[in-house]
Amino acid sequence: MTTNKDVIIDELKDEIENLAYENKRMGDFIQLLGLAPDEITSYVIHGHETDVKRMIDYVIENNI
Repeated sequence: MTTNKDVIIDELKDEIENLAYENKRMGDFIQLLGLAPDEITSYVIHGHETDVKRMIDYVIENNI
């Protein structure tokens, strides 16, 4: 018998799987723009808005 708890757990598993896939695709895209994985972590994930702006300006200036 399936309980509400089982349904919620299955939904959360699906949601986590979808988020992991989306994050992987976004990371792949950012790498195509010329950022290394450590730069993605440093600037995009842990950086401030100015860091992200600086990376966007870099991509634009270098026609990446």
